Amino acid sequence: LDLKDPKDVSKDEQLARRAKQVAKWRTSVWLGDVLIGTQYIYQSERPDYSGGSMLDSYSVWDLTAQYDVNNDVTLSGKVSNIFDKEYETAGDYPAPERAFYVNMNFSY
Repeated sequence: LDLKDPKDVSKDEQLARRAKQVAKWRTSVWLGDVLIGTQYIYQSERPDYSGGSMLDSYSVWDLTAQYDVNNDVTLSGKVSNIFDKEYETAGDYPAPERAFYVNMNFSY
């Protein structure tokens, strides 16, 4: 949890696109040979630009998984924004919808 007061002291106003409250949480657990994880982020409302309208607060969850095929190969995947939350980090620029990622890593 991060509580701050992002302020432009010359104008005595909150800095644009800087939330006063930010919460992040990450956890993972091994279920057999698979590492399952979740990630969470919360951003409180914040001004879009100096003197401008306020951007809504938002919460986003991600889900990850990893499987070590052997000592040299790892398969992993991620679902970002699993609940398909609509939000903006800047006015009129919507954040990505739910997205799926698959990776294969080789090490030698």
